[in-house]
Amino acid sequence: ARGGDVQDALRRALQQSRQARWDSFRCSFCDAHRQDVRKLISGPRVFICDSCVGDATAVISDVLRA
Repeated sequence: ARGGDVQDALRRALQQSRQARWDSFRCSFCDAHRQDVRKLISGPRVFICDSCVGDATAVISDVLRA
């Protein structure tokens, strides 16, 4: 029974760690939480939300037209 208790405790700790990391995902540009955006694109060490992608696209488009 003790082995099962240890396994359960380890399983709970792993799930909490995963959830904490998942909850901390935010846009690296506007700091929007992953739950507040439609999409959050993952890079190697940064994230960008769909709204910031749209803003960046508009800026690039304006620069290329000039």
